[in-house]
Amino acid sequence: MARWPREPQAEGTECSELYRFTDLAERLSWLRREVQRALVSKDPVVTLRARLDLENIDLPRLLEVLGAPRTNESESFDAFLSHNKKDKPLVRRIAKRLERRGLTSWLDEKNLRPGFPFQDGLEKAMRSTRAVVVFLGGHGLGKWQQAEIRVGMSLMMERDQPVIPVFLPGAPEKPEVGLFLWENTRVDFRKGITEKELARLIWGITGEKPL
Repeated sequence: MARWPREPQAEGTECSELYRFTDLAERLSWLRREVQRALVSKDPVVTLRARLDLENIDLPRLLEVLGAPRTNESESFDAFLSHNKKDKPLVRRIAKRLERRGLTSWLDEKNLRPGFPFQDGLEKAMRSTRAVVVFLGGHGLGKWQQAEIRVGMSLMMERDQPVIPVFLPGAPEKPEVGLFLWENTRVDFRKGITEKELARLIWGITGEKPL
């Protein structure tokens, strides 16, 4: 079996984020994301060493396990993308740009498994994601977004999971999002999906402030 890094002795030590996950599959998903993120950085080795205690990992076995195909049942994601279906083209574009930066997104059309109630898929996805991203465009909130916002805010209080309002091009000056979500710092794409605002969205998802 792969040997995981030693348990951190204090908050803020290396790999402390890894130990948020008690399930092996969730730890593997976290490690995959870190590898993906490192591969697009200037120095992948330095980036990985900054995130992992490499001396305490059985690397050959770990790489073997990381190369195994994933299933929907064991996946976790960086961001759950809550949106109105009328805004889906814009949301797809943003999801692709996040993916190019090594972040995984949960999108209903890609990740809901046929043959099961979609509500079960939504609940499972929201509990296995690092952040909930709520997109707000010119079409207002979708039918299920209100419920997703409520769940997201509960998870924020329960385990400090960020809920990020994102204003899309065409969104009004003050979108109807509810008083609780309005208090959260937002990302504003109303003037275009710029690199600056995209970097702020990634900061909100990962907790890693851009340089």
